[in-house]
Amino acid sequence: MKKRAAIILCAGKGTRMHDSSKNKVCFPCAGIPVIKRIIDNMRLAGINLFVIVVGYRAMDVMRCLEGVEGVIYAFQKRQRGTGHAALCGLKALAAIGYTGSAIISMGDMIVSTDIVSKMLALSIRRQTVCAVQPVACNHSGGRIVMRKHKFYGIVEFADAAYWAVCDLPLERRVSALCAFGMSPEKANHLVEINKNRVMNNRCILNGEAFTAKEILEMPYVNTALYSFPVKDIIKVIAQTQRKNVQNEIYLTDGMEYLAKKNKVQILKINDSKKMLTYSSKNELKEIDSILQR
Repeated sequence: MKKRAAIILCAGKGTRMHDSSKNKVCFPCAGIPVIKRIIDNMRLAGINLFVIVVGYRAMDVMRCLEGVEGVIYAFQKRQRGTGHAALCGLKALAAIGYTGSAIISMGDMIVSTDIVSKMLALSIRRQTVCAVQPVACNHSGGRIVMRKHKFYGIVEFADAAYWAVCDLPLERRVSALCAFGMSPEKANHLVEINKNRVMNNRCILNGEAFTAKEILEMPYVNTALYSFPVKDIIKVIAQTQRKNVQNEIYLTDGMEYLAKKNKVQILKINDSKKMLTYSSKNELKEIDSILQR
């Protein structure tokens, strides 16, 4: 049987759950732990190898998946962003000789089987596939930067929002960020770690200049669901530097390089119920009720 792989990122602390009794992905949803639901849906689409990237409360996840076939683990010792977490999983695949494409998904997102099937079909030519949604589905999602139907890259919401306020006096930046819908805690954190950095309110992606305002008005956001050729994306992430406002290694940073090579396909998902994401217990209860119905 041909191996088809997925990397599921489960190393985060999930602080917005306000419950440290277990890893975020182990909470039940309609009677089944979220991580098991994710794997079940992906398996129905044809994926049979699962790399689970663990870190915080790793044993919770491992106990939850005890006896589940096709699962291996990669350990992220310290949280350094989605790019670093993905790299941990990608290196685990490379270590066992896997050379095809792999879907990368978050552990707090239940993706429907038909979406996974579409991702697999689009990636058959070793192209990178990025699933996107209308901004109304997730206002704080990373913006898909396009111009005249050409894909240029992905800019994280936090970066675009901070660029938009970086000309303001330091004492006014927190309230300005909150006006964009950012939480006061995150706004304060961003201002604190970037207070000594010189920035401007635009960025260059593959030779094209985009203002922060233009980026924030883009109609589609990143869903954090991708398919990458393993060898290609390992090289790209390894060269990624932490030059963003959160000082992390973003998985999205590699998209600019891949876009330059014309290797990115966009999969638009307009039905929000096809990708159910949660950060808090209340959001998980909403997903529970959707699945129960």
